[in-house]
Amino acid sequence: EPKVGEEGVSPFHSFSQTSFEDDKGEKAEATQQRTLSLIRTSPTTGYYVDVFRSKSKLPNEYHDYLYHNIGDQLVFENNDMDFKKTPDRYMGNACAEWIHNKQYRNPGWHFFKKVKTSNPYDKNVKATFNIKKLKGKNLFMQLHIPGFAERVYSKVKAPITFESPEPYDTKKTPTLVIRNKGEAWKNPFVVVFEPYNENENATIKSVSKIEQNRVYKGLKIVSHTPTEKLVQYVITQSKNDIFKNEDLGIYFKGTFAVITLDEGRKLKSIYIGEGDKLIYNKETVETGANKTYYKTY
Repeated sequence: EPKVGEEGVSPFHSFSQTSFEDDKGEKAEATQQRTLSLIRTSPTTGYYVDVFRSKSKLPNEYHDYLYHNIGDQLVFENNDMDFKKTPDRYMGNACAEWIHNKQYRNPGWHFFKKVKTSNPYDKNVKATFNIKKLKGKNLFMQLHIPGFAERVYSKVKAPITFESPEPYDTKKTPTLVIRNKGEAWKNPFVVVFEPYNENENATIKSVSKIEQNRVYKGLKIVSHTPTEKLVQYVITQSKNDIFKNEDLGIYFKGTFAVITLDEGRKLKSIYIGEGDKLIYNKETVETGANKTYYKTY
């Protein structure tokens, strides 16, 4: 939402959800779903929410999430992750047969260099890609990653990102890889991204996951924009799922919704990207046939 070529119901929210079967790998088949949203918190600030679900029928399954960004380095603020050099971690297919344009060494991760990996880590993670050699302002991409059990983090240098601006068109690309032991569907990979420059401050103050019966349902995100303080509940579910939390006063049947409150916890807006019904305290919304909704208060 919005659909291609159409105007969105909200100037501050948009999202997409893609479901697909990955059946082209060898012993890597999986069912996957990707939800990506853009949430604007002011004319000059905002953030992305990325939710990636993956599951497989294969034995001993594990799933990986990879994100790379041009930059000089990837810095983790968590001091207890205990990264160690693991040069052999992604070299399992480095000697597999390769025939030009016919047979490949998927997924190509044997090209990773300077691989460092954490111990299993279940706390929230905060990390930043530093981009300090562009002409003009220094730039940053900050990541907030809610913690889940059985997660292991790696930071690597991936191959050059072609067509990127100088000098990053000739530099290795800093990359994050998160591995989950077992399925990553009920508790998917979730990352909140916020870009900013040297003349700005990052606006996100906290990101915490929302669960129902130990199953991930969404996020509570607190932001301090240049003009106001916001609390946002971002509900991200598979189609037709139901989230109900009496303590928060929220009921939602649908895929994606954002409830925005001001500093005094007064309701500012409700956005439904796809859903049938949302209740927040005494406010009830039923979307009807179009399944979308946006209102400010």
